[in-house]
Amino acid sequence: MARNGKFVIKRGRGGKTHFVLLASNGRVVATSETYESKESCLKGVHAVKRLAADAAVIEHDTSPAATATNGAASARKSTVSAR
Repeated sequence: MARNGKFVIKRGRGGKTHFVLLASNGRVVATSETYESKESCLKGVHAVKRLAADAAVIEHDTSPAATATNGAASARKSTVSAR
């Protein structure tokens, strides 16, 4: 049985907001940027919910050997399916 995480909206200094994505065990998975309003923050939450399910996972190799060989960081793409 999959347990769900949750988005927690927090108000900071000056009335600005951000959200935190918590795992089912209460650990922070992600923290958002700061938004000017709660409405903007909620739009950010909805965007993450909409985009994350099908998002590709990109791994950047920034080791000195990799950058010396091809002149730039190489990236490998893998897919992750949502359950």
